This record gives sequence, C-alpha cells and structure tokens, in this order.
Amino acid sequence: MLSKIEDLHDCFFETMCALDSFCREHDIRYQIIYGTLIGAVRDKDFIPWDDDVDVIMDRENYDKLCSLSEECPDGYRLVKPGEDNVFFDFTPRFVCTKIEIDRFDCDMSEDIPRYVFNPGIDLFVLEPSYVGLRHKLHWYRKMLLYGLARGHRPFQKEIDGRQGTGASLKFAGKLLGGVGKHMDLAKIIKRFDNISRKCHNKEGKVFNSNVDPKGILTLYDKKDYEDTIYLKIRGKDFPAPAGYDNINTLVYGDYMSLPDKKYQKPEHYKVEYTPKE
Repeated sequence: MLSKIEDLHDCFFETMCALDSFCREHDIRYQIIYGTLIGAVRDKDFIPWDDDVDVIMDRENYDKLCSLSEECPDGYRLVKPGEDNVFFDFTPRFVCTKIEIDRFDCDMSEDIPRYVFNPGIDLFVLEPSYVGLRHKLHWYRKMLLYGLARGHRPFQKEIDGRQGTGASLKFAGKLLGGVGKHMDLAKIIKRFDNISRKCHNKEGKVFNSNVDPKGILTLYDKKDYEDTIYLKIRGKDFPAPAGYDNINTLVYGDYMSLPDKKYQKPEHYKVEYTPKE
C-alpha cells in the first residue's frame, strides 16, 4: 500500500514507461497532456502534489489501443468504461495492477472492483469538434449521458475544495443519476461514444471527448496537436503536443506560476505530501 506522494510518482513513472514502450511497439501515437504536460515543461518531473497522469490520442489510435487491451504487459491492464457494470468515468485507464492505494472518494472496504484502487494513466480522446451553438448542444447531450451514467457509480462522495468540481457536475450526479441507475449502462456508454464519433468539421477545432462535462466545453486548435515534440520527465523523453504553450495557456492561464496553496495537494489518493518551503 502506497502512502507517500514520492512513491506514487515512482509508480506513475514506471507505468508511463510501460505504456510508452507498448505504444511504440504497436505504433500508437499519444501525447502527454494537462498536469502531466505542465510538470514536464515546468519541473521536468511530475508536479510535486499531482496524483494522476494524463495522456491524449486521436480516435484512430485510441481504437487501436483498445483492440490490443488483452496484450498489455504483465502487471498492467487497460480498464474500459463500464467494466463489471460499474461506472467510474468515460475515461479509460492504463493501470498498474501490482499496487493498490486508498482514495478520497471511496473506501477500500467497499464492495467495488479493485482496479478502482490501482494507480494509473487517464486516457483521453481528441476528436474533431462542432463550434458555436452546435458544440453547446453537443455538450448538453453528453452532460445528460454523463449524469445518467453516474447512477451506476457505487460511490458518490464529494471532495470538499476540489479544484474543478462545479455545480454542473453535482447536478448531473445527484439528479440524473437517480434515473440512470435504472438504465442499461452499456447502452449509455455506447451512446456517449457514438455521439463523440459523429463530430466533424472543417474549421480546425478539436476537443477532449471523454473528459468531464466542464472539460468537454474547451475547444482547441487542431494545429497545436498535429506535431509532436519530446519533453523530459525524470530524464526520459515523452511525446507532447508541439503547441503545448497555447494548450496550457488556454486551460490554465499562467501555467508557469504556481496555483494558490489551497490547490497544492493531492486530489484523488490518500497520500502524504509535504510542501517544500
């Protein structure tokens, strides 16, 4: 059982290396994103308090990765949304099955799949996006499905002060979840996936199609993801979007400055983190 953020980061690094080797072996293109990308740019390591890893890939590469899920290296597995008829998120995860770690939003004594407690990498999908009103209508449809799916989530604890937990997410979980728990989860997930695949445009905008509803609203310039550069994390090169500065600035603003201290803490896992003075 991991208890310190430093040990969790060691596990993350090993898991990233395993995923990177697997993707290189099978010619799967991916890029680091979100806090993992900021850590590579700002710290050449993980953000000191960060307790998740994020990568993104286009639909073609994502489908290829999923088709090879049975071939994951020993000690790792690809967890897809809806496994065991349990909804964790629409975000699949490449997890390290050798380690378990306690979470803030559920307890290890609960009768839920053990992969929930395996640390790993969130896998996001970059899709062509509608723009303007059509994108907002698309967001409302996915918001509805997200809320319905949360009815199949066996733990619903809220995390006080968690950055990014908005009213829309709480609304979806509490109201729509009551309806969704009586619906077929597999059908909800399939509908969510089909909606994502049908977005096409020629205006050069893309979006993260399987992030939380708040993140789905963010539109990126396709050109920022088209080329790949390599950034170091703990001395190893990992692929990153060449337009990382535009992407990070759009999502976080002045990402090179540290956030308020109240956000400098782990969000997902119960690990010890001691800020450096």
